[in-house]
Amino acid sequence: MKRYLIAGLAASLLLLPLGNVVRAEPEVPDPLRKRPNILIIMTDDQRAEGTMEVMPETLRIMAEGGTTYPNGVVTTPLCCPSRASIFSGQYVHNHGVANNKEGYKLNQDHTIQAQLHAAGYKTAIAGKFLNGLNKRDPQHFDQWALGSGYRNKEWYMTGGDLQTVSTYSTVFVKRKAAEFLDYFEQSDDAPWFMQVSPFAPHAPATPQRKYRDAPVPAWAPTPAQEETDLSDKYSWVEQSRDAYGYTLRRAKRLRRAQLRSLMSVDDLVEHTFARLEALGEADNTLIFFLSDNGWTWFDHQLNGKRYPYDEAVRVPFYVRWPAGQGSTDSGQVDAGVVDHRIAANIDIAPTIYEAAGVTPDYVVDGKSLRTSEPRANILMEDVYDPIERPYVPQWSSVWTPDSTYIRYYETDGRPREFYESDDPWQLENVYKDGIPMNEPEDEAERDALLKAYGTCAGATCP
Repeated sequence: MKRYLIAGLAASLLLLPLGNVVRAEPEVPDPLRKRPNILIIMTDDQRAEGTMEVMPETLRIMAEGGTTYPNGVVTTPLCCPSRASIFSGQYVHNHGVANNKEGYKLNQDHTIQAQLHAAGYKTAIAGKFLNGLNKRDPQHFDQWALGSGYRNKEWYMTGGDLQTVSTYSTVFVKRKAAEFLDYFEQSDDAPWFMQVSPFAPHAPATPQRKYRDAPVPAWAPTPAQEETDLSDKYSWVEQSRDAYGYTLRRAKRLRRAQLRSLMSVDDLVEHTFARLEALGEADNTLIFFLSDNGWTWFDHQLNGKRYPYDEAVRVPFYVRWPAGQGSTDSGQVDAGVVDHRIAANIDIAPTIYEAAGVTPDYVVDGKSLRTSEPRANILMEDVYDPIERPYVPQWSSVWTPDSTYIRYYETDGRPREFYESDDPWQLENVYKDGIPMNEPEDEAERDALLKAYGTCAGATCP
């Protein structure tokens, strides 16, 4: 998988260290030290490969100034389930939001906003929340502006005010984020948590007028986008392609629009960070930048999400917190670090809780990125949805950065796919291909692992 490579600095003490760095014991929170502010900036349907090139300011702030996770993933590649995992730190099988119609199932008390609010944090959200919950008062938030789409959409504001907003939505979210920062400044002694969730680059990926014809990087197809032989994959791949009329031409057109829409997100990140600097809050704000899921651009002849392939599960993943990082002998804060551990959406909540000195009153499944050891693998799971994705059966997988073992549950014969470490583009499913050396010798163990992972909770989760 192509990496958006960032030059890393060798370091021995980091907030978010490389996988082979010896980790210090978690610090005991100092009640006299100001707790960090928390900022999550989350895009919608942004894949990891081939998108960050149009976001130079985000790379400057988050990559050069913080830590890049090339193996950043989401455990369910679908908007609402993934967002629920980010808010809760739990797998889908524990928080219960299995598709985009079930946002109401998330226990709002088992969320970052609830736990931080109870600990004295001010809270706000600007942008998309959870499907079905964008037009009601969001629990545990002091300020909000909820909405999605690009232009002339209804937005639900603090106090129950429903407004039709003609401003381009990413610009509107940028303005509201700045307003909320000013609101937090009114009670400067209290730390704050803010979620900023622009709709971009979600389809139809309408660009802002000033970026409508902006140049984008030339199309440079990956091996996955050039794959023509799908016979090694199970029949749902071809069925899904044929049912939705996927073509390379359509994928290229959407790609251009998505990249142009992300240029406005780059403006949002730059503007929000500049406001943090002006308020003197930049160094002690723990910032996450990621997407709720990836997206395929005709990879394996597919276009979309919900798939068990890397293009759907890998997302941009960056973390920045200078006040919480180690420093060098010269006093400079370590930055520009690349951490190759598996970092998942379920890890955001436990990382925040540890940094803020908050012990949640429920069980989280993820691991703190501050102190956790590298995972050997991670569970990914998706539930069959006969309406939204009728051709994609329910699946789960054991995923590592260079191999994937997938099991389908709603298909005759319960088929599997297995991609080995020498196949980073997932081109050749070697499961039952008749070549002895290709067979996963530990198939029974892998299935047992999937079964155990599928009911895991807390420390028993990968």
